[in-house]
Amino acid sequence: MKGSRFISLGILASLAAASTASACTVTIGSVMALTGSLGALGQQIAEGAKLAVHDINAGGGVNGCTLKMVLYDDQTQPSVGVDAAKKLVSVYHVPVIVGALASGITLPILTSVTAPAGVVLISPASTSPTFTKLAANGTTRGYWFRTVPSDALQGVAMGAGVMCARAVVRDLYAPSEGARIMSKGLTGLGVIACASAPVG
Repeated sequence: MKGSRFISLGILASLAAASTASACTVTIGSVMALTGSLGALGQQIAEGAKLAVHDINAGGGVNGCTLKMVLYDDQTQPSVGVDAAKKLVSVYHVPVIVGALASGITLPILTSVTAPAGVVLISPASTSPTFTKLAANGTTRGYWFRTVPSDALQGVAMGAGVMCARAVVRDLYAPSEGARIMSKGLTGLGVIACASAPVG
């Protein structure tokens, strides 16, 4: 789980100042979609976060402190996610929250809860370019991180993939019947650009 390694690094960096040399427990928060429309995805990502915590503790914890994660289900609903984040900040006084998944849930958590409170927010799945803009204008105050590329970058990468598929159709198969079949199949998957490739 490569994502859990990135989360581990982010957690370690943000918790350095929260730990002491003596035996102790440092509590972090997590807001994930364990139910609702993103429930199936969220359950797997939550397991990755748990693995990250396990790995950190297996390696000696955070400056001798045992790391503990309090996980809340946002039910894939913004209001539920915000309430969960508020509880993690006001009741558990967590220095960092891992989550959320949907950009539409992460955004209100960031702007109304974590950034104003000076709490680090690390999302493993929120890809909206809006977060990049907020970071650039200082709204996130340096407390926002994500371990997945922005949609702005993913769009460019996907576009390159489409052009690659088109080149494969044209250069390797055209003008064979195989090219026509592949082009039709790609078009059926929504890869429209491949349909315009000259296939003989």
